[in-house]
Amino acid sequence: MKRIGASDFYLFNPEYFERLLQSNEFDSKLLTVYDNGQAVCGAIIVCTQQVIQAHLLGTRTEYLQFSPAKLLTDEICILGREMGMEFFNLGGGLGFKEDSLFTWKAGFSDLFLKFNSLRYIADPEKYNRLTEERGLDLDSDVDFFPLYRYALKA
Repeated sequence: MKRIGASDFYLFNPEYFERLLQSNEFDSKLLTVYDNGQAVCGAIIVCTQQVIQAHLLGTRTEYLQFSPAKLLTDEICILGREMGMEFFNLGGGLGFKEDSLFTWKAGFSDLFLKFNSLRYIADPEKYNRLTEERGLDLDSDVDFFPLYRYALKA
């Protein structure tokens, strides 16, 4: 995440991963690609309702040229079929945009589904306060929800 300049939002602590892997709400697994005993690529997969999804797939910088993420993605497809999954959701680009991440994912399939999200604010007063505390304009045209979790660029 640091290599690609991701915001601190994506720097999850170990407890986050432990909770994800121990959840009773879905089946999750940690998958890793090794080279001579060294982890070079990995992802957590989440399986629920016939859908498999890779979460935070990453590669060591010095191994990018070998594309172990492509190998891991192919293995996730094979594992998904063995588990009876119907779909492998690769997701989109950052913030649902057609960026370089989206382009990489699009190389695996020509099936694209429209993304929709329900943006319901249960407590408008608290939402507005949290957003304003972050120094964000409630009338901003930023397409991010919830807006108070949007990372301002320095």
